Amino acid sequence: MRQLFIFSDSVIKGVMHENGRYKLCEDHDFASLNARGIEAHNHSKMGATIRTGLDIMRRKLTPCDEETLVLLSFGGNDCDFDWKSVSDDPEAAHICKTPLETFKQKYARMLETIKRFGGKPVVLNLPPIDSGRYFRWISRNLSPSRILRFLKEVGFIGRWQEMFNIAAVQVASAAGVPVIDIRSAFLAQPDFRSYLCADGIHPNEQGAALIAGELYRTLTGNEAPKIVTEQPFPGKKSQWEGFDRYDFICNARKATVVVPRKVAEGHPWIWRPAFFGAFPSVDKALLEKGFHVVYYDLTHLYGSPRAQRLGTDFYDIMRRYYRLSSKVTLEGFSRGGLFAFNWGAKNPDKVACIYVDAPVCDVFSWPGRHRELWSGLLAEWGLTDEQMNNFKGNPIDNLEPLADAGIPVISVCGDSDRTVPYEENMKIVADRYRALGGLVEIILKPGCDHHPHSLENPEAVVDFIVRNQPD
Repeated sequence: MRQLFIFSDSVIKGVMHENGRYKLCEDHDFASLNARGIEAHNHSKMGATIRTGLDIMRRKLTPCDEETLVLLSFGGNDCDFDWKSVSDDPEAAHICKTPLETFKQKYARMLETIKRFGGKPVVLNLPPIDSGRYFRWISRNLSPSRILRFLKEVGFIGRWQEMFNIAAVQVASAAGVPVIDIRSAFLAQPDFRSYLCADGIHPNEQGAALIAGELYRTLTGNEAPKIVTEQPFPGKKSQWEGFDRYDFICNARKATVVVPRKVAEGHPWIWRPAFFGAFPSVDKALLEKGFHVVYYDLTHLYGSPRAQRLGTDFYDIMRRYYRLSSKVTLEGFSRGGLFAFNWGAKNPDKVACIYVDAPVCDVFSWPGRHRELWSGLLAEWGLTDEQMNNFKGNPIDNLEPLADAGIPVISVCGDSDRTVPYEENMKIVADRYRALGGLVEIILKPGCDHHPHSLENPEAVVDFIVRNQPD
């Protein structure tokens, strides 16, 4: 069995702060690595600096074979100060527990020692900290104002820790040692602070799962098992139609995820870019079938390149950190159709199928030059009215990538829609898509205007979506 020796501090030991006391995370035992033939020996110690780690490693590390991995992660305690001394005399020249240059030298020495013993060193960089929360924690029994006089600003805490993170990565790079980037895994979250404990520095259970997942993926080359990576979504938890709902912010935009009671195989999901909760008959039926219902607010971005970039970032987060299917069902109501078609055309490899309802497919039809929203569309696309004469960003003009990829499309429309006329929008898409060899189904509601969307009985749409999920 391959050996893994770990030398670090309380973060990798799995220490959490909960209800005023520290405890070990129950799932932080590396059992999943053992199951993959990696025997982990965790010699991490709470409060350990690089000096402590070097001493422990000299006692615990024995001559290794070439398959032995030695994982190091230090800096979180090294960059810390004696906060009581700071509070007592904020004008003094206080030095952190390990000066930065000393930290670099000792880190390099640890890497050299591991290599000399025959092992393969690996460096784990530092998770970010919440400066404000950590400041409140360190100053809780001291003088916050006096500590702030020393710091100048609370944000210095995070920047100073980042200096030690950078130093660790630089030392590893100079020695040709690989780095496992858990910091980016945290920062990619909609709100990384929700993965930290009340003290602002220790990961909570979700943060520990994030670290364990990255370790497992890097060291084994496989996705981590469910027990390691499945975690609640961040943000405020509530109920929606009897299902757990999570609301959070991602890249300064609102996001919502509604979780099925029993997740279907493959973790399928349907994604709305606009109008969460409006006419939700299809969404509710898919929740019952094990789909996640996901909303990311791109409502007023008119399918623009910026909307597509934001959407791709959001998709990557849903995929990488929450393990939703690589093939998403796009759901576009009204102007949401602009994003569904445009993002799908740019990312056909990420799409299972498309469901659109009275979709906008041509901005000259809606909002059109005669509506007030036209100026907002011009601003979002960064174009003048004259430049719009050569506009090529409409779904009706960008269907070929979807057709070539064989993406199935279903649409529900009213044949009397006066806001987004069917004849000017989805009918053109359907005719052109079929001419390109694409599969499109139209459900046309006689005498129906733009509202109401969807169907009282959504079975036809739901069946279409379910049968067009990846195998």
